[in-house]
Amino acid sequence: MKTRRGASRALTALVMGIATLVAIVWAAAPVDAEIASTPNNNYWGVAGLGPSQTTDFNAQVFAIEQIGNVMYVGGKFTDVRGGAALYPRPYIAAFEASTGRWLDWWTPDINAPVFALRASPDESTLFVGGEFTS
Repeated sequence: MKTRRGASRALTALVMGIATLVAIVWAAAPVDAEIASTPNNNYWGVAGLGPSQTTDFNAQVFAIEQIGNVMYVGGKFTDVRGGAALYPRPYIAAFEASTGRWLDWWTPDINAPVFALRASPDESTLFVGGEFTS
C-alpha cells in the first residue's frame, strides 16, 4: 500500500509540474504587435541645452505649473519647438493646456535655467525660481 501511495503522489506531483510548466510557456508565448503609424510631427515642446552633447534628449524641464488654461514650463532649454520649426524662448515658456499650442505672446526675459514655478493662491501671479539674474 505504501508503495502505491508514494507512486501516486509522485505521479500527481509530476503531472502538476508539467501542467504548470505548460501554463508558464503558453502565457509567455510571443504575441503579434501592431505597428503604429508614423507619429504626428505637429506637436509643441521645448528644445536645446541638453545635459550632454551625446543624448537625444536635448532639453530639460524642471518645473510645470498650471494657471487656468495655461501650462507654464521652466527648465534648461533655449527654444520652443512647433513641429520641425524652432522658436527662441529660453528657460521658460507657456502653452495652452487645452490644445498644447505655444503661447508666443508671453515673453518674459529670463537669462538662466528655471527650477521652480508656483502660482499665487488667487492664481493671478506666477512666481519663478532659478539661477537667473534677470
